[in-house]
Amino acid sequence: MSLKSDLESALVDSVRDSFRTVMNVELEVSDPAASDMLNAELICTIGTAGKLEGSLSVSVPETGACAIVSRMLQDTITRVTPDVCDGMRELANMVAGGLKLRVANQDCSFDISIPTVVQGRVMHITVTGDVDKIIRRFSSPEFVFDVEFIFKLNHDSQSAQTGAAKAVSKASALERLKAMTAKASGG
Repeated sequence: MSLKSDLESALVDSVRDSFRTVMNVELEVSDPAASDMLNAELICTIGTAGKLEGSLSVSVPETGACAIVSRMLQDTITRVTPDVCDGMRELANMVAGGLKLRVANQDCSFDISIPTVVQGRVMHITVTGDVDKIIRRFSSPEFVFDVEFIFKLNHDSQSAQTGAAKAVSKASALERLKAMTAKASGG
């Protein structure tokens, strides 16, 4: 398997596990066509630095963000509030953290930044340059959102050595995450 395939699988697993564990929601996954861009009104982004440099973004319409955070808080939220933005930041943080744990033992370690939410009308993420991009659409009967990971492999040897040292200690954290997920799903 290629690095991009491994990252794609890890990303999908991280999103699905986050929703299953926190909200008891099963998600459908698809590969959106370039012409089928989601009209995002909130984009939550987390930067990555280390062996993998780039950003992970969750793009969602306002109604979807409200539905997601309503499920997280077990409440009814009908408009974007600071709580919705906080919930979307937390969701992006869970997804990025899950991805980080899943690839730590593949010499692809990275650190993550503080999540940022941008709110507007009909926003899209564009990228130029020599980078790879993974984009997946996730949906449930209540909401739809896109997760996009834009990245490049950092060949700087010092970052690689630091990442390798961190990967050893994070491998056991991945096993703990898998055990918690299995326990939460009754497995």
